[in-house]
Amino acid sequence: MLQIPDLKGEVEENRINTYVCKSCKHLTKTIDVNKGVTPFLNDCVKCGEKATSTFYTNIEPRLKPIQEWYRPTLEECYKYRKNEPLLEHIFQGGLLNRNL
Repeated sequence: MLQIPDLKGEVEENRINTYVCKSCKHLTKTIDVNKGVTPFLNDCVKCGEKATSTFYTNIEPRLKPIQEWYRPTLEECYKYRKNEPLLEHIFQGGLLNRNL
């Protein structure tokens, strides 16, 4: 696993976040399976528009996470070698997401 820089603030693993779509109001719940930082905006899984983070406020406890934010392996990072902005995000402590 990649080493990440010391992250300031409340950056813990297994945090639950909810993203609210600005367009269709769909809720997408995510979980951080590793320590790291996640973006404020995420693509809505229903309509593809931008969804806004609720900053880890559990606004709908009945929903289960459908995506996870994770730390990519070094092998995965190698696949992104031509995407410098993404690698910069990862090397500064950023996590990537995938569907559960």
